[in-house]
Amino acid sequence: MHHIGKTGQKVDELMDWYDGQIRELYACAEEKYEEVSLCIQ
Repeated sequence: MHHIGKTGQKVDELMDWYDGQIRELYACAEEKYEEVSLCIQ
């Protein structure tokens, strides 16, 4: 994100992509483990 700045359409698109990737990873973990936690800082 450093190369595209902090605001704008590209940032929104990238954040949506990150959101999808994180949700997919979390869902995969939930399939394999009884207890899953996630911390994003």
